[in-house]
Amino acid sequence: MAKKKNYTDYQLRVVDYYRHYMERLTNIVLAQFEWCGLPETVDRWYLEMCLAFYGTAAMYKAKDTDLLFASNYTAQGLTMYGYPSHIRGVTNGGFDMITGMSTGGTIDVEEGEFVVLYDTMTRTPLWKTLDIYAKMLTKVSLAIDLNLQQQYRPYILVGNTDNRALRKTFETFLDGVAAYEPALFSTMDPDDIKTIDLNVPYKGAELEQLRKDIWSAAMSELGINGGLTKRERLLGDELILARQENQIKLNSRLMNRTEFANRINEKFGLDVTVNLSVGDINNDFSTTFGGGEPQTYGGDDNGGDRDDYTESDDDDTVK
Repeated sequence: MAKKKNYTDYQLRVVDYYRHYMERLTNIVLAQFEWCGLPETVDRWYLEMCLAFYGTAAMYKAKDTDLLFASNYTAQGLTMYGYPSHIRGVTNGGFDMITGMSTGGTIDVEEGEFVVLYDTMTRTPLWKTLDIYAKMLTKVSLAIDLNLQQQYRPYILVGNTDNRALRKTFETFLDGVAAYEPALFSTMDPDDIKTIDLNVPYKGAELEQLRKDIWSAAMSELGINGGLTKRERLLGDELILARQENQIKLNSRLMNRTEFANRINEKFGLDVTVNLSVGDINNDFSTTFGGGEPQTYGGDDNGGDRDDYTESDDDDTVK
């Protein structure tokens, strides 16, 4: 029987942070597109899960039935354009977030009665990108925790660890510090203890800003515009270019889905449509996303080189 591994509080915190960020990012990915008109046998959530973790999915007619399904698949052979020439549907046996693989069974597909969809233009899954950003955010969150901890425990205590009673007293004392107890008493002899001042500066604000920057970069990878602080305010032309880049990233995924909807409509006689779930938010330059606060992005309507407007006392010209 394998020995049960005991994880430290730190190791558990690493896992908790990673799961937190991975789940948040995955939830956003799964909700970015709205499907209408899908057959009752096709599950929208499962379709988007396949696209996120496998990078591809297919809608197909199960052999000897009139039922349509959409899921992951195994492919045999390629057409001249790199699409599968034959497939077998794969049922859900659970997603492995590390390998992106499923252990489900397979479904026989009628010859030629399938249409393949890729999530991205590179035909690769997004989960690895989500994994990278979740790990980056986890590291920053752990750094914030550590820096905060070092503000109320800024010392290393040095003593005779061979003395079990003294060591136990150390542990009890430090547990009280960690619990923010207002007053601590100890029977330790001060001559038996030495302290080393770590002189750790508080970096909470800088680390929190870094966390926000990484989150904003993750949103940009998904084609979502993040809010801008006053310190990060961009010039008009720079802002438009940044948002155009995000729009292209999102449209590249929407384009694949739109082409897929047109092809399954023609092949299976459906009326499926797909759109962005929150509309075309990237063309709205009038507000700061997340805060809804009016923002200005240039010295004139054509994206000038100023990031602030000031009315003069005598007229309405820009200073």
